[in-house]
Amino acid sequence: MNEPAIQFPVICPRCGREELQEYPIAEVAAALLTRPNRLRLYAACHQYHWDARPSELAQIREYFTEWMRGQPVSMEGVEPTEEHERRPRGM
Repeated sequence: MNEPAIQFPVICPRCGREELQEYPIAEVAAALLTRPNRLRLYAACHQYHWDARPSELAQIREYFTEWMRGQPVSMEGVEPTEEHERRPRGM
């Protein structure tokens, strides 16, 4: 099973080229929720890794927030409604 991922543009600090990169959701969420906020970014054009700067993290937080808004609401932990309780099993 593939790990859920999010895509967002990354700008190479060496040449300024913008590329769409994909990162695991768990890694991005952890970086945005912990202190210090550290997310390792990658630019394929120069095979270059760096820690996201505060301005990059702010933009990534916006992408993450929009991604979360687009996800279906989880039914885990939701109490069944009376209608669901009356419905016979298997329907």
